Amino acid sequence: MGAIIKRKTLKPLYYSKFQCIGAACEANCCDRPWRIFIDKNTYTKYKNSKDAVFQEKVARSVKRVRNKANDGQYAEFVFGKGGAKCPFQAEDGLCEIHRDLGEKYLSQVCKIYPRLVRAMPGKEYDMELSVSMSCPHAVRLALFNEAPMEFEGALEELDTDSAVVRAGLVKPAEGEEPTSYIENGWQLREAAIAIMQDRTYSIAERVFIIGMMLNKITRLHDEGKAEEIPAAIAMYRDGISGGSFSAALGGIEQNEFMQYKVAQALNMAIVSKQKKYSSFENLMKRFFSFLGALKPEPGENGKIEASTYFYAFCKRIGEEYWDEFLKDWAHVLENYLVNFIFSEIFPLKYHSKGLNPYHHALILGEQYALLKILLCGNYGPQEGFTKQYITKVVSQVAEMNQHSDDPLKIAEHYKPAGLDGLPYLYYLLA
Repeated sequence: MGAIIKRKTLKPLYYSKFQCIGAACEANCCDRPWRIFIDKNTYTKYKNSKDAVFQEKVARSVKRVRNKANDGQYAEFVFGKGGAKCPFQAEDGLCEIHRDLGEKYLSQVCKIYPRLVRAMPGKEYDMELSVSMSCPHAVRLALFNEAPMEFEGALEELDTDSAVVRAGLVKPAEGEEPTSYIENGWQLREAAIAIMQDRTYSIAERVFIIGMMLNKITRLHDEGKAEEIPAAIAMYRDGISGGSFSAALGGIEQNEFMQYKVAQALNMAIVSKQKKYSSFENLMKRFFSFLGALKPEPGENGKIEASTYFYAFCKRIGEEYWDEFLKDWAHVLENYLVNFIFSEIFPLKYHSKGLNPYHHALILGEQYALLKILLCGNYGPQEGFTKQYITKVVSQVAEMNQHSDDPLKIAEHYKPAGLDGLPYLYYLLA
């Protein structure tokens, strides 16, 4: 045990209630298709272990990271071919390292997940804490409360040896230091959460208003008017009350070609994720079976392209299933997006990767679209939208989008196709 220090933390109220349920979890974190990194200190412990059996397994199942390695991502576990199971996962689903050697031999990643910890140097709080919704238990705990998600600031006594403190001492990556975007990141996030929790508007309308705000901020920056950004944020934050944005939301004309292009881009995104995430396979089989039952009209070449099926599906689900979901479960979607805004979007997470503020709105919009498509595309009318079903789909969408650089494809694929403007966001949410 290390020294006790005091840290100012900001976190959603659900955070303090979260505890891992271990082998009882239906989606064990050791059995997922992601890379599990090992920090340098833990790797050194592995190499210095006196346990011959453990050493032999480390030699087979742990490798150094050679490309862009750092102290936090110094090595990684080697997953077997044809499966995503961690080599140190026991038959009961628990961790052999934790069982045989104790928590001190776990890497920082394994100690922390699914908790998310972010250092906030120079801000009102030292650390921000949340939980990834890729954990089904976190989904059940955080999203099904019908009241808007709340946050609390606290001065906490923490052990300097704890994984939370160690993660909270990591400095922001290069490129995330203050710019005219990042300087206003705190205010942007407060405004985005306030907009997302205003139930005067539909959730799709709220995401679009956030997009309008971030589009305005991007233009002010590009025009050299950064000094006007705070006033623009205040206009959107304060102007949402009373339904004042309703006229703007109805001002975009229907464009079937644009709708088809958006469906085409989403179809490509989903197919690419299907190949990458094995846990997603059963959902996708049912989804594509649903698509196959549709009878869209052939294109000009007489063929029915995959995107044509997908476009027909996107037009149909809003009429048949989505309204039914929103009638009873809109608060789940709202809470998911608020948590995503707090933990993943701000302060503009992908700015250092070349994305501007408006691109972050597209990432948020794609989260909405993927949830809508996959919740409806796997829906069984006899069972209805159950808590168990929603938990499964939501956690898998979060897994796909919060444990990879997939969101960066917003810039890589959509912009060259001309799909990164406000109309694209509108049709993404339609």
